[in-house]
Amino acid sequence: MTPARQDNGLGQTATGNPEPKAQTRRRVLTILAAIVLIYVIADMVSFLRTMNNEKRLPTLKRFLPFAAEIGRDNELYERHPDYLYPPVFLVLMKPLTWIPASAAAVVWQLAKYACIVIAFGAAWRMFTTSAGPPADWAKLASIIVSARFVHSDLRHGNINLFIAVLVIGAGWCLVTKRRFLCGFLVAFAACIKVTPGLWGLYLLYRRDWRALAGCAIGAALFFELIPSAALGFEMNHTLLDRWRAHVIDAFVGDGDVDSVGMNQSLTAVTNRLLGHTSVMPEDRVNLAELDDDVIQYIQRLLSVFILLITAFAVRPRENQHAIVTAADWAILAPVSLALSGITWTGHFCLLIPAYTAFFGFVAATTLRKPMDRLFVGLGVGSVGLVLLTGDLLTESGREFTARIGMPLISALMLLAALIHIRKRWAGDAGQKPGPDNPNQSVYDSLE
Repeated sequence: MTPARQDNGLGQTATGNPEPKAQTRRRVLTILAAIVLIYVIADMVSFLRTMNNEKRLPTLKRFLPFAAEIGRDNELYERHPDYLYPPVFLVLMKPLTWIPASAAAVVWQLAKYACIVIAFGAAWRMFTTSAGPPADWAKLASIIVSARFVHSDLRHGNINLFIAVLVIGAGWCLVTKRRFLCGFLVAFAACIKVTPGLWGLYLLYRRDWRALAGCAIGAALFFELIPSAALGFEMNHTLLDRWRAHVIDAFVGDGDVDSVGMNQSLTAVTNRLLGHTSVMPEDRVNLAELDDDVIQYIQRLLSVFILLITAFAVRPRENQHAIVTAADWAILAPVSLALSGITWTGHFCLLIPAYTAFFGFVAATTLRKPMDRLFVGLGVGSVGLVLLTGDLLTESGREFTARIGMPLISALMLLAALIHIRKRWAGDAGQKPGPDNPNQSVYDSLE
């Protein structure tokens, strides 16, 4: 007789007879390993060809000359307005300029492959309880849905996988009580890209002083000590000031971002939809023709609304269970994508824990409650949009759906589903074992 399926609200199902089909599982893993190996070889060959193609300019190829000239003078951001990161990033990249570009490309991609393994492993561990890890199919689903974003970052030679592994690794550190390291990793990510600072604000919201101490030391190291040791204090401070004016002031003060059709930030999408004058004609959607000042007001109002909803959803509780904290960490990912000035496809790698939480919940939930069905439906719709906004609708279809902001809508739908899942987990973890809550033991500890 097959054991009854019990809903524990997490990514696994408790049964009375957990007999694994070991042989089938090994075959599946062998097939997956072969697919991954073939992909890695093909990707490395393709990326090396791109690096050697004079007509192609992946991000790594574009940034290597910038890293070679860092410290030469203080005109970096004037010469290269497409460079949007603080000086420390180029300082850390500089060793790659000491070897041939092809060798740098190999090192870059190998580091990214390691980041992929660590990111998924850390995400799955974040949602592992005493009852075990998320269901195998939930893990596989998180890989499949995230594959488009991972592939985009690998193909373009960008840094989003590096940022994702820092943020996801920080989340794993937080739920496993390595709070100082959590804050340090968040600061490292935020000193390269600003938006990971949202997780730093969450740590402040929690009043997690040990994690905040890690943030402070990490910020001092990556904003000040490392670049100043390489460039000198005066040069570093001058470049930091010009970076602030070029990136932060332009975005916060003027809403001035590159609003091309692939940019899925809230600012870029609303610029295209509402007729901002900075948007190029081929990227416009123009559902309305509003003044730029009015568009900025709407953008700020929407941003504040998203932040308030998020703050209410992740409000800390006394003795909050680690599975709820993991859900908080996942919730912040779609929020960061919406509030960033620039959100390319590769940035969606940050959603790996979010997809893990969602599929893990679906794997174990019986969906008897109407609210469960409603929010799981939103999550399924989000996943459907991820698939439909790829090349499944042809290249022109992908570009059109991006121009009208469907990937952003997908992220916001996932956000709504995650908020409900977090509420469910917080309620279940706070209940005492009894006839109506037979699986309370899965919340007893995290492995």
